[in-house]
Amino acid sequence: VNGQGNYILTQAVNFPYTLVNDDTPTPPTTTGGCQEAESGTGNRSPVGNGGASGGQYIGGFGGAGEYMDYAVNGVASAGNYTLTLYYASGETPRIGLSVNGTARPTLTPAGTGGWANFVTVSTSVALNAGNNTIRVRGDNGQFTLDKLCVDAGGTPPPPLPPPGNANYASALDEGSCQSVSGWAFNRNAPGQPIVVDIYLNGQLVQGGYATTVSWPDVASVYGTGSNNLYGFSWAVPAAYRTGGSVPVSVRYGGTNQEINGSPRSAGACNGSRIAADLSEWVDDGDRDSGLVISPNPSSGRVLVGFRLSVGDRATLSVQSLTGAVLQSRLVVGTGAVQTEVLDLERESSGLYLIRVSGGTGKAASGRVLLVK
Repeated sequence: VNGQGNYILTQAVNFPYTLVNDDTPTPPTTTGGCQEAESGTGNRSPVGNGGASGGQYIGGFGGAGEYMDYAVNGVASAGNYTLTLYYASGETPRIGLSVNGTARPTLTPAGTGGWANFVTVSTSVALNAGNNTIRVRGDNGQFTLDKLCVDAGGTPPPPLPPPGNANYASALDEGSCQSVSGWAFNRNAPGQPIVVDIYLNGQLVQGGYATTVSWPDVASVYGTGSNNLYGFSWAVPAAYRTGGSVPVSVRYGGTNQEINGSPRSAGACNGSRIAADLSEWVDDGDRDSGLVISPNPSSGRVLVGFRLSVGDRATLSVQSLTGAVLQSRLVVGTGAVQTEVLDLERESSGLYLIRVSGGTGKAASGRVLLVK
């Protein structure tokens, strides 16, 4: 307890909390445990800012080697907990996470228009009973961090209703065992991508996922001009493809409102075919710089597997056999085999060329047969 009668959390988030003396006034934490970003250990440095919690934030998260570690100790029981990050970014952030040394899916929330305009993004993390370490790192998309909170009860806080200025249009096009994809935008702010929250089995698995996929037909129908980044496509982790039914839910970011077509069930999920394809490809040294495309033939959605060097930026594209580019997106290498989901449902039956090009390595390409 400090001189003003306020409770201060120690560096680690403890359940139950340990209270220590501190002369800096800080409001008591009543729901879950929070800690300042500058209280962690790593290779990033604090930046003074009067608008940040505690008067400082951590800057300079960009590359994969730029990180801070945070202790989450005294967890009563193993289970899923909600991690909330207070971040800011003047560009498109990519927030890398690992929990007890195990990598989590990269968070790709929207930019905030500045390096000290902090907003929140949440995701579900599995914690062990006792002591844990959460690492926040760069993933080739710059951001700053003000603080982070872990929900002490293992239950996410209730999401908020949509903001008063929101007038959403959306559709969940696919909620399958391979991908969750669709489109969404705010009619009152059509020039700005928004974010969605993705739930599997009732658990938040990807919070603040930005709509960054080009979706020109939506822009054409709604007359929103040149901006058409309204789509999202998220690959379902293999851990959820276990043969059972997987309920899929997508909500507008930070709200309790489902997008149109949500929720739905992905049916009986089994990723053995794709996993086998990827394993065979990884083990084949002659195809290190190639692609794996599965399923092939496809009725509309394909999973593309490839490998790029860490931090290597390349373009993943779909082209017609005449060379016309139908889709393209930026991909950033992880150094390991990575996958992207491509949506070809709007294309006609036929052969299409899929390419990964522009990185430091050779361009890779392959063909997929689309059968409607």
